[in-house]
Amino acid sequence: MDQAILKSIALFDGLSDDELAECAGVFQHREMLAGSSLVREDDFAYKFFVVLDGTVEIYRHFHFVAELGPGEFFGEMGLINGVKRNARVTAKTRCDVAWIMGWDFQTMSERFPVIAQRIQAVAEKRLAGVSEPGSAAEDVYEPSTWDWVAEQVTAYESSGGTQANTLRESGIPIVVMTCRGAKTGKVRKVPVMRVEHGGQYAIVASKGGRPEHPGWYHNLVANPHVLVQDGPEPTDMMVHVAEGDERAAWWDRAVGVFPTYSEYEASATEHGRTIAVFIATPVP
Repeated sequence: MDQAILKSIALFDGLSDDELAECAGVFQHREMLAGSSLVREDDFAYKFFVVLDGTVEIYRHFHFVAELGPGEFFGEMGLINGVKRNARVTAKTRCDVAWIMGWDFQTMSERFPVIAQRIQAVAEKRLAGVSEPGSAAEDVYEPSTWDWVAEQVTAYESSGGTQANTLRESGIPIVVMTCRGAKTGKVRKVPVMRVEHGGQYAIVASKGGRPEHPGWYHNLVANPHVLVQDGPEPTDMMVHVAEGDERAAWWDRAVGVFPTYSEYEASATEHGRTIAVFIATPVP
């Protein structure tokens, strides 16, 4: 990596050209597309990252924590403390990052104490933030006010998807979608029809064809990061609203699973509403 890039980053302030060249020699460069995952929560920690361009988002326990931009870094806490990752980091925009392996991070920290001190200071602030009132550690799951929905979610999750996995007595399979409230920030869980194709899922905001969108529609618009559980374990996914040919194809699949969607569409159309179809795609 060009040492001039590191010279523009505050973490490396005060290093001589030779020292910058030494650091640049162990850093690798990587370009990430928007939506790409750089760090997964609970994974083993073995890399340290510096953002060179663009923006990344940090989530902890499914809760948005912060955005980081050029010159900021992440991945240090798992390496310093020798523990698994306690947060998930995703590229919000296309971004460039520089990274080094854990053993090079250790060598750099020992070789340049001023860098180690700066990293430690940031790590301590971040660690303190985890236990502050209202922080990500205090995630609150608020069950649905509809008892049958809350009970189904509990039964589905506790059984690893082997129980309560259909729409009541219809026999039509469901999955559980987890999102975060747009206003409250609380974790919400909703059983939705299982409309799957090629590893993606359609999440149909039908609300029985009523004039208004379901409440969770606004949650997905505000925060497109969701979990979809189709079986024993949930999967990290990002959603977008399908339009045009993509929506038409997924709508046909949805109606194939649950034909009553056609009636819901007719009703919603009478009220001037287009039923939104979100497509959930696994985070790479």
